[in-house]
Amino acid sequence: PFPILPYSNAPNFHSLYLPEDAMENERAKETTAIVTGLGLTGLALFCGLSLYSHQPADVMDYEGVRAGSAGNFCGLVGATVAHHLLCLYGVGAWVLTTGLLVFGVMICAARTLTGMFLRGAGAILLIALVCAWAGTLSLHAPASATTGYPAGPGGILGGRYLTPPLV
Repeated sequence: PFPILPYSNAPNFHSLYLPEDAMENERAKETTAIVTGLGLTGLALFCGLSLYSHQPADVMDYEGVRAGSAGNFCGLVGATVAHHLLCLYGVGAWVLTTGLLVFGVMICAARTLTGMFLRGAGAILLIALVCAWAGTLSLHAPASATTGYPAGPGGILGGRYLTPPLV
């Protein structure tokens, strides 16, 4: 059905079925998905390193901050990001970081952004459930068990907003 052409002029798979404008549009969508996936993966790695090396004194020690000696692997910015993530989400910060990593890898592997909105909504619900669950832990746990999190294991989201109406 197709004429046999020399190798240099042979049509590729996409050009047989898609017009030129559609091919460029598909390439642009694929490139956007890959860049977005790599960005999410990089953000997840940054947040993961920040959370892993979090030291509460980094943000609270104003003398050390002025001297630029933060103990966090990602510096002062990483210390601030980790502090805010742990204050807002508590244990959910780790779920958020893992979710960012999974979404980034999924988007890079699939090379498309279709279906990510619903998966993102499910991830937000998962983070809310983990924060609410961790917020209930802080009600019955001794004070020594909740010292690693500035606002408790559920963070502000779980400890202050989600857990009290449920308990």
